[in-house]
Amino acid sequence: MSADELGKALWDASYAGDEAEVMRLIDAGAPVNWTTSSWGGSTPLMLAVWNENADTVRLLLERGADVDTTDNGGKAALDMGDDEACREVLFDAERIQRWHRRRLLVAWKQ
Repeated sequence: MSADELGKALWDASYAGDEAEVMRLIDAGAPVNWTTSSWGGSTPLMLAVWNENADTVRLLLERGADVDTTDNGGKAALDMGDDEACREVLFDAERIQRWHRRRLLVAWKQ
Protein backbone atom coordinates (compact mmCIF):
# COMPACT_ATOMS: atom_id res chain seq x y z
CA MET A 1 0.00 0.00 0.00
CA SER A 2 1.14 3.54 -0.67
CA ALA A 3 1.55 6.06 2.15
CA ASP A 4 -1.63 7.77 0.97
CA GLU A 5 -3.58 4.49 1.04
CA LEU A 6 -2.22 3.69 4.49
CA GLY A 7 -3.13 7.19 5.67
CA LYS A 8 -6.70 6.87 4.39
CA ALA A 9 -7.04 3.45 6.02
CA LEU A 10 -5.73 4.90 9.31
CA TRP A 11 -8.19 7.78 9.00
CA ASP A 12 -11.06 5.29 8.57
CA ALA A 13 -9.90 3.04 11.43
CA SER A 14 -9.52 6.04 13.74
CA TYR A 15 -13.02 7.20 12.87
CA ALA A 16 -14.34 3.72 13.68
CA GLY A 17 -12.35 3.43 16.90
CA ASP A 18 -10.71 0.20 15.69
CA GLU A 19 -7.61 0.25 17.89
CA ALA A 20 -6.16 -3.02 16.60
CA GLU A 21 -6.35 -1.76 13.02
CA VAL A 22 -4.96 1.65 14.02
CA MET A 23 -1.95 -0.04 15.61
CA ARG A 24 -1.45 -2.39 12.65
CA LEU A 25 -1.57 0.47 10.14
CA ILE A 26 0.85 2.65 12.09
CA ASP A 27 3.23 -0.30 12.41
CA ALA A 28 2.92 -0.73 8.63
CA GLY A 29 4.02 2.88 8.11
CA ALA A 30 0.78 4.85 7.95
CA PRO A 31 1.41 8.58 8.40
CA VAL A 32 -0.15 9.29 11.80
CA ASN A 33 -1.00 12.91 10.93
CA TRP A 34 -2.47 12.16 7.49
CA THR A 35 -5.14 14.59 6.31
CA THR A 36 -7.68 14.60 3.55
CA SER A 37 -9.66 17.31 1.82
CA SER A 38 -12.86 15.60 2.89
CA TRP A 39 -13.97 16.49 6.40
CA GLY A 40 -12.08 19.76 6.12
CA GLY A 41 -8.56 18.41 6.50
CA SER A 42 -9.16 16.44 9.70
CA THR A 43 -6.47 14.10 11.01
CA PRO A 44 -7.04 10.61 12.45
CA LEU A 45 -6.66 12.12 15.93
CA MET A 46 -9.40 14.67 15.25
CA LEU A 47 -11.76 11.96 14.04
CA ALA A 48 -11.12 9.81 17.10
CA VAL A 49 -11.96 12.80 19.32
CA TRP A 50 -15.02 13.66 17.25
CA ASN A 51 -16.29 10.08 17.64
CA GLU A 52 -15.43 10.03 21.37
CA ASN A 53 -12.90 7.18 21.08
CA ALA A 54 -10.61 8.04 24.02
CA ASP A 55 -8.62 4.80 23.75
CA THR A 56 -7.92 5.49 20.09
CA VAL A 57 -6.97 9.07 20.96
CA ARG A 58 -4.43 7.77 23.51
CA LEU A 59 -3.04 5.23 21.03
CA LEU A 60 -2.59 7.87 18.33
CA LEU A 61 -0.83 10.19 20.78
CA GLU A 62 1.41 7.34 21.96
CA ARG A 63 2.37 6.81 18.33
CA GLY A 64 3.21 10.45 17.67
CA ALA A 65 0.01 12.18 16.54
CA ASP A 66 0.36 15.96 16.70
CA VAL A 67 -2.22 17.38 19.09
CA ASP A 68 -1.63 20.91 17.74
CA THR A 69 -2.31 20.21 14.05
CA THR A 70 -5.28 22.20 12.78
CA ASP A 71 -7.83 21.45 10.10
CA ASN A 72 -8.75 23.76 7.22
CA GLY A 73 -10.91 25.82 9.58
CA GLY A 74 -8.16 26.31 12.14
CA LYS A 75 -9.55 23.81 14.67
CA ALA A 76 -7.32 21.40 16.60
CA ALA A 77 -8.26 18.03 18.09
CA LEU A 78 -9.27 19.66 21.37
CA ASP A 79 -11.90 21.66 19.46
CA MET A 80 -13.48 18.57 17.89
CA GLY A 81 -15.64 17.41 20.76
CA ASP A 82 -16.53 17.73 24.38
CA ASP A 83 -16.20 14.13 25.55
CA GLU A 84 -14.55 14.36 28.96
CA ALA A 85 -12.46 11.20 28.54
CA CYS A 86 -11.02 12.44 25.24
CA ARG A 87 -10.32 15.88 26.69
CA GLU A 88 -8.45 14.34 29.65
CA VAL A 89 -6.26 12.33 27.27
CA LEU A 90 -5.60 15.41 25.12
CA PHE A 91 -4.69 17.50 28.16
CA ASP A 92 -2.21 14.74 29.07
CA ALA A 93 -0.70 14.69 25.55
CA GLU A 94 2.64 16.18 26.57
CA ARG A 95 3.32 13.45 29.12
CA ILE A 96 2.11 10.71 26.77
CA GLN A 97 4.29 11.97 23.94
CA ARG A 98 7.32 12.39 26.15
CA TRP A 99 7.36 8.59 26.39
CA HIS A 100 6.90 8.30 22.63
CA ARG A 101 9.91 10.54 22.01
CA ARG A 102 11.97 8.61 24.56
CA ARG A 103 11.22 5.30 22.82
CA LEU A 104 12.29 6.81 19.49
CA LEU A 105 15.59 8.00 20.98
CA VAL A 106 16.31 4.61 22.49
CA ALA A 107 15.59 2.92 19.16
CA TRP A 108 17.80 5.45 17.37
CA LYS A 109 20.74 4.86 19.74
CA GLN A 110 20.65 1.10 19.20
